[in-house]
Amino acid sequence: MKKIITIPLLIIILAGIGFFGLLFTQTYDPLWNPFRPEPEEIIDAMTEKMKEVKTYSSSIVFNFETKENESIFQMGVEGGYQTDRTQSQNVKTQGEFNLVFGTEGMEFKLAGETVTIGSTSYFKLTTIPVLPFLGPYFQMMDIDIYQLKNQWIKIDPESLKTWYEETLGEELTPEMEAKLEELLGGQSETTRKIEELLENKKIYIVQKELPDETVGKTKVYHYQIALNKEEIIGLMPELLELTRQLNEGTQIHLEEIEEMEEFFEKAGDFIAEVWIGKKDRLLYKLDFEKEIDLSKFEEAEEGRIVMKLTVNLSEFDEPFQIKPPSDVKPVEEFLESFMGGYLESMVKARRQARDARRKADLGQILTAMEMTYIDYGGYVQSEQMPGSLGDYMPEVPRDPGEGPCPGSYQWISNVGYPEQFCAWACLESGRYYAISEKGVKELYFPPTNLDCW
Repeated sequence: MKKIITIPLLIIILAGIGFFGLLFTQTYDPLWNPFRPEPEEIIDAMTEKMKEVKTYSSSIVFNFETKENESIFQMGVEGGYQTDRTQSQNVKTQGEFNLVFGTEGMEFKLAGETVTIGSTSYFKLTTIPVLPFLGPYFQMMDIDIYQLKNQWIKIDPESLKTWYEETLGEELTPEMEAKLEELLGGQSETTRKIEELLENKKIYIVQKELPDETVGKTKVYHYQIALNKEEIIGLMPELLELTRQLNEGTQIHLEEIEEMEEFFEKAGDFIAEVWIGKKDRLLYKLDFEKEIDLSKFEEAEEGRIVMKLTVNLSEFDEPFQIKPPSDVKPVEEFLESFMGGYLESMVKARRQARDARRKADLGQILTAMEMTYIDYGGYVQSEQMPGSLGDYMPEVPRDPGEGPCPGSYQWISNVGYPEQFCAWACLESGRYYAISEKGVKELYFPPTNLDCW
């Protein structure tokens, strides 16, 4: 009898130990499992693990719809990409996208492929929408947008800078160069500083732990998270200060923080769902959907904004090659053929404007010289173009640049000859605009002596 009781008891004990083991190892992992890690712990681990990932694939689906009174606008974007971050200073991506947008019964489609290697980008449009309302403008500017179809275009900062300066006759400012680098794949200084600011900040909170699921063949934790509005609002002063530092002249206003608080209050919670690998702690999926009632912002306004975003990630740290495409046309060559007629007329207009500026400058110099002669009985004497002409012209203007003779306007020494002077500008038309005590004259050849002409 004793043996009969012992055997079932032993079986129960062994079963209990086995069940305990299943819970402890999370082989069986219900939401009530006492050994189940806290959601915040999993999300924090995911954040760190994703920083270590070197390569991954992603698919993105984004839909946006706005309905305001009777007007409706819809846009949908789908894309699939591969990313290689093995070299942090030379991040590579490749993929394809499909964009559909429309309003008032009209729908337009745009599709293409992209490759980015560091700050050099390549793109090719495979589908170009028919835009009848823009056709006359393109035709007027002699632009054929369909030259873009199925043609790989290479864009890099140096080529764009050279093309801009040579074609438009203007130098890029350091700020413009920095923005160009960011646009073509370089890390934005703003982005880097924002990442530093958000480091270790709880910008989201876990609202609900949902039942585990499987993404592909991977078992995943499933959570509902929400944007931590209080944390975001608390960061606003620092974000505004950062904006001021990165954009000189930007003013910080307390009203902006108050407006952000009011926006969050009226818009409600921003909620998303995330799926995180149970073993590898990697992010496999993110789902976000938000509807905003416009009447909460303006009583007289009727309408809504709906946003939906789904991101799927896979192929973590799997090898794949991202190489520049073949049969590539440099951006400067493409722009010449794509916008040749329009650019030619625009460049001509800019050259004419700079020549008009040169003539106006020399006209002012002539006036200042004549006033000097009247008051002092002689012209200003100098071996080279003087930097000022007394009170009549405290600072002598310089050539606007990009012409044949950049820098100071040209001058023939009149030292010892106070009754004469000769100055001129090189025009981009190929001629020379000269001034002297005789007046003004446009010449075919530059002056060679104080007689000017």
